Amino acid sequence: MGSLSVRQVFPRDGSVALIARGVVDDETVEQFERTLDGIVSDEFERLIIDLTACQLASAGLGALIRLQRRLQSRAEAALLVATDVDLIWTLRVVGLTYWFRVCDTLEAALLEPVLLEPLVPLVEA
Repeated sequence: MGSLSVRQVFPRDGSVALIARGVVDDETVEQFERTLDGIVSDEFERLIIDLTACQLASAGLGALIRLQRRLQSRAEAALLVATDVDLIWTLRVVGLTYWFRVCDTLEAALLEPVLLEPLVPLVEA
């Protein structure tokens, strides 16, 4: 049985950070997704999800995949903050590092440049 606390912060103009602490699992994923939905419905230039104090079960990974699909056609930057080697490896395996830049601190994520166009895969003719 997991517990989760999720806090939104607005570190500077155009950025919103979601700081998750605890576990995103079958019991807490709805809370996590409601918070993500609330953020995505607003205007922002940079979305940062800090997972340094969070464990993601498969439900949490699914929530990030659904978020990526919602953001795919938008030009905003989306970044994850993670330091756990196993989590970063899992994010790579499921393909999320292709869509989300991963930083090791919130401060580093805030320094990342904001993309001007949607991040979509290149298709070669």
